[in-house]
Amino acid sequence: MSSSQVTLPYDLLFNIVDNADPPTLRHLCLVSRELHGYAVHELYRHLRLDDAVRMIRCLETLRDSTSLGAHVRSLHYKAPFLNPALGTGPIPPLLAPALRSMIGLRHLFLTSLMSVLEQNFKDTGTSFTSGVFDAIAGLAHLDDIEVGWLQSLTPLLPRLNPLKRLVFDAGNGINNYTHNPGLEHILRASADTLDELHLTGFGIISWLKKEPTLVFTRATKLTLQFCDPLGMELVRAFPRVQRVLFFPSPIQPLSLFTEPTSFPELQILELGVNEPEDFEGLTGGVGRAVATVSIFDASKFTPSPELLDFLSLFNKDALRHLQLPSMGKDDQPATTVRTVLGLFPNLEFICAKLPGAADVRSHPVLLVILLSHLPDFLFGKASFAISAIFGHLQAPKLRGVSLRFNEDIPKLAQMLAPRLNDMRRGLSSLTFFELRSTSWLNNETMGQFRLVKGENGAERWSLQEGNRLPPPDEWSFRY
Repeated sequence: MSSSQVTLPYDLLFNIVDNADPPTLRHLCLVSRELHGYAVHELYRHLRLDDAVRMIRCLETLRDSTSLGAHVRSLHYKAPFLNPALGTGPIPPLLAPALRSMIGLRHLFLTSLMSVLEQNFKDTGTSFTSGVFDAIAGLAHLDDIEVGWLQSLTPLLPRLNPLKRLVFDAGNGINNYTHNPGLEHILRASADTLDELHLTGFGIISWLKKEPTLVFTRATKLTLQFCDPLGMELVRAFPRVQRVLFFPSPIQPLSLFTEPTSFPELQILELGVNEPEDFEGLTGGVGRAVATVSIFDASKFTPSPELLDFLSLFNKDALRHLQLPSMGKDDQPATTVRTVLGLFPNLEFICAKLPGAADVRSHPVLLVILLSHLPDFLFGKASFAISAIFGHLQAPKLRGVSLRFNEDIPKLAQMLAPRLNDMRRGLSSLTFFELRSTSWLNNETMGQFRLVKGENGAERWSLQEGNRLPPPDEWSFRY
């Protein structure tokens, strides 16, 4: 087909390209001159590579074509484990010329590339680091970097432009502050430009005490992993933060959450907790108006009294999204989830992990509910728990549910399918119900029910089974 035969409006061509997968984009490149230009731009805009052979071919292409390199906005190479016996191949000498062609590059995942450079130096004694650093320093639009600390990074960090996003694994030993001039320089230089800061293993409080006037005026997202102890210096340095993630907790000092002036714009709070003691002292019904609370990766358990005390900190009418920690050793996990749903009338999405039994023998009211669902009792613990949570429950704002169980998920989905319409009598807004196995591995089993409209306009539940299934667009949790 010649270019003169393409008569579709340009905005429609853009939509076709935007929604095409990579194989389709490669075919679109052959259709017409106009589509070739759009498709090539989309193919090269975000490069995510996890295979050394594909990475080598891509770097060779970009080295030889500056016009293709100009399309690249993001380069993310996540190398497999580097086996010294296999070597690093031709990647190191290709990096600098390929990077120089990416004149519009904005995001660079540098961690694996640094590992490749260091491994090559160990294998061959030849260093390409200086040339790569010169190429990176010359990228005028680069404002988003993900990197793990290596000593060889020291010359690069002071040469970077101010960043909008920084993901930095300091690698200096958990909970120990170590002077890191390169990191500190880029943080100071980016104080008025950073939108997101994600740090691991850096003693940020010790450093902020030495920088009493430093304020990150734009930062709205803050992640601190193994950066404790925390402190009120965070409130001073990040006055506009809207989303924070602290891992691991305990959550100290308490004033980070109980003072009304602490993170006044906070909307999303993510916490990693392991022990019931992580919640100690967090009581008082402060009523913080937070839209999302996510409590994740609990390797042990959180008994319901401490959890409910913690949740009392938040405004019951403001909370919309809630992810609960593992309750595998909670005596009454289903009862706890049902109680939480009753506490927050405007809750729209809830996510919970209930690997243990739903023991209702000491709860006569729930037992009556469950006996009305005798097949659930006969099926097993997970079915029992679902009925204990949602039987005769009135939660008209609830739109989405995700539950994890140590159960046969496909079989559980078959049991749940005919009961979803009955559940909607009290959950009139429900359009998404997900069942997941408790494994975090790639073979995690998932079953997702979504409420869809048929050709005649009638609503029905559609089930999709698999792994790594995407959540709803409105989902706010770590997934």
